[in-house]
Amino acid sequence: MSVKIKVSYQRPDELRRLLSRLGTDVESCKVAKNQEGRFLKAYILLTERSQNKQITERCKTDE
Repeated sequence: MSVKIKVSYQRPDELRRLLSRLGTDVESCKVAKNQEGRFLKAYILLTERSQNKQITERCKTDE
């Protein structure tokens, strides 16, 4: 399973800190071509690791 996240940030160091927190779950990160406006944008693709299943169980939504 994978998850796509759109991230808005003001300074490049904010994106670097976020990527370091996500660690090895990050499969790719692409900075948006259109960087006009107040915030910068990036797209992060995460992949699921088996060790994260415990976290996934806590975040389930009621269906």
